[in-house]
Amino acid sequence: MEAIDAFRFEQLLHRARELMALHEPERARWSVQRALDLWSGAALVDLEGWPPGEEAARRWEEQRRDAEERVRIFGAEPAEVLQDTDIQVRER
Repeated sequence: MEAIDAFRFEQLLHRARELMALHEPERARWSVQRALDLWSGAALVDLEGWPPGEEAARRWEEQRRDAEERVRIFGAEPAEVLQDTDIQVRER
């Protein structure tokens, strides 16, 4: 992920959180999807073996997974989200 794309990725996720706070889930979903569209491949593979780079890569991967989950939730009906949450709680 290029530095510019990484910055834009974070901006789009931040905007999605703002839009959710404004009760605009469709626009928030669009913003998250745009962020995910910037993503290609694993994060920071060139820094593998260097602890600070690996930590940054883990953080980016976590943000990507969070963004994917947000798209799933924003695109689902409330009952589907509650059902998925109930299943996850029972599995733990």
